[in-house]
Amino acid sequence: MSKTTPEDQDLFRQAMSDVTPLQAKTPRLSQESTRTRQAQAAKRRAFQRLRQPVQNDASEFDFDQSGLASTQPVSQHASLAFKRAPCDPKTWKKLKQGRFPVETTLDLHGMTVAQAEQAILQCLQDALAHREKQLLIIHGKGYNAEDNLPKLKNLVNQLLPTCPPVLAFCSAQPKDGGLGSVYVRLRLD
Repeated sequence: MSKTTPEDQDLFRQAMSDVTPLQAKTPRLSQESTRTRQAQAAKRRAFQRLRQPVQNDASEFDFDQSGLASTQPVSQHASLAFKRAPCDPKTWKKLKQGRFPVETTLDLHGMTVAQAEQAILQCLQDALAHREKQLLIIHGKGYNAEDNLPKLKNLVNQLLPTCPPVLAFCSAQPKDGGLGSVYVRLRLD
């Protein structure tokens, strides 16, 4: 790129001699950017609602007999199961059989625990926004985990019960990942 010569600079100054600079004003936000900010604020509020802990009232929960929905670490070969009281037996049975069509899939392979937690919460938030009830979360079996305690599987098992929109979750059928993934049923209030 060539440098401007003094003649070019003089020519530019002459051409701009009768031009008045615009006054500096605070930029006005367009309606679109205002709507975008409002949508982002609504997402943040929904995200905060997802993170609100559920009251630990035994009458409110209906744990599977295996007790795997507790905070105890689970192994690679453990089957995950959790349901809340409003989950009727017919829905629970269909969920365990994988008979609900999966509307959203989230694959956590290759993520750190922190990344996976954010991805799960974002996925739940997006599913609720799109009124989707059935998710498939693939956490993997954790074959490379130390002490046979897969980190992502345990994260899923500990995080999902704390999210009020989660009605139930259980390990998936082999065709959908088996013990390396879970079906998640959401309630839309």
